Amino acid sequence: MKVSELAEKTGLSSLNDCEPDKEIEGVYISDMVDMLIKAATSPAAPGEAFNVGTGRTTDVAELAQMLIKVMGLKNVEVSFTGGQAWEGDMDITLADNSKAKKMLQWSPQVSLEEGLKRLIDSEKY
Repeated sequence: MKVSELAEKTGLSSLNDCEPDKEIEGVYISDMVDMLIKAATSPAAPGEAFNVGTGRTTDVAELAQMLIKVMGLKNVEVSFTGGQAWEGDMDITLADNSKAKKMLQWSPQVSLEEGLKRLIDSEKY
């Protein structure tokens, strides 16, 4: 059964303490690989640490709506069940990628919505 078929039957549900306003950041794998290659080949990079991210957060409710749009779902209910956060979990994840932009001339190229579309289209989830 495809994820889209399952979502239409059961709806989308959050895990742990994901509330609609919890902010997360995602970076597409090709952007991550591009940054790692730039860091591995840049003479300025040895000994340096770089944050990799988009520099933009998305709340969980917006992420759910993106998934619904990308998957072409209709009449899907989104529920936020609440729960207990695990030790060390953060309310907001946001990477400051300005150092990678400056030193490596790197910036992410794939938006969260485009990354989700590529993932869903690949059917490798």
